[in-house]
Amino acid sequence: MIFSVPIDTIKEIRCGKNTDVFREMDRDDFQEDCAFSIIYSDSFETLNLVAYSPDEANIWVTGLRCLLDSDKGKEEYIHACVRKSCKNVQYATYIIVFFFFCCEVGD
Repeated sequence: MIFSVPIDTIKEIRCGKNTDVFREMDRDDFQEDCAFSIIYSDSFETLNLVAYSPDEANIWVTGLRCLLDSDKGKEEYIHACVRKSCKNVQYATYIIVFFFFCCEVGD
């Protein structure tokens, strides 16, 4: 299933299990640091996500926040933010490519 959230509808990016959905879950099979949520639309809907690692969650959160803070699309700024947040250059490059692929497919 492919699900998309238009960038211009994002209200907030939250780290950890900090939404009603995460708080109501009776599961401890993933780390708090791997969870993050995208709050979007005027009705404040949530897209709750779990990354494979805290590092991957940090890259996604940093990239999304940079995208939101950078006039919605300054590619160089996003690259710098993601690379700064990740010590593994190959992994950061993979995430950046995947991130932009998802953004292009969503348009």
